[in-house]
Amino acid sequence: MEALILTPDSAPLTRDIADYPEGIIIPIEKPYRWTSADVIRKVKYAAIRHFGKKNLKVGHAGTLDPLATGVLLVCIGKATKLAEELQSHDKEYVAGVTFGATTPSYDLEKEIDRFFPHEHISAESVENALPGFIGEQDQIAPLFSAKSVDGVRAYELARKLYKANSESSSEQNSELDTAAEQLLRVSKINITELELLQFTGGVCGLQNNPSHYVGPSPCGQGCGRNNNR
Repeated sequence: MEALILTPDSAPLTRDIADYPEGIIIPIEKPYRWTSADVIRKVKYAAIRHFGKKNLKVGHAGTLDPLATGVLLVCIGKATKLAEELQSHDKEYVAGVTFGATTPSYDLEKEIDRFFPHEHISAESVENALPGFIGEQDQIAPLFSAKSVDGVRAYELARKLYKANSESSSEQNSELDTAAEQLLRVSKINITELELLQFTGGVCGLQNNPSHYVGPSPCGQGCGRNNNR
């Protein structure tokens, strides 16, 4: 018997958690600005009320940044033991990239701090650059990410550092990158496929299929560096 994967077409859950000895897996579309922990808290509260069991185990496979949207796999009961296995499966992402501007957070959490010429970038030049991202490579996530540093989310440390830093934007970005290299471990990622879906006036849509990936970023600066964030 396998864990129950709950879908919109599934029959209603019974009130007895014992009816699901291998646990339950719920794919949830994480809302924008919600943390993964926010999702777990709400699901756990609802599950405890539904099953009438206070010590119910609820967890998730992988962590999405607050500004990222996408599928978060929530595991209930014995299915929490499958979290690591679920994270190792292939994943697919669709990302929008705007060229010619950067932000300190590598996404839209912070305001644009620098602008660069981008008129020379075309759909053809993007297509030619994509093969360089294919294959296994080392990756250090930005400090503005959901990575854990001694039990604290990296983006929480980044926000404190950003707020305390009154230097110029270039020096500030350099300090954030240096902090990321010092605090975050290098991860191995393997991108098996990368496709340009559309290109319109310096804005492109990318679809990729990496087997291990931290998360997409809609910021041109990340695309300019060979780390796919």
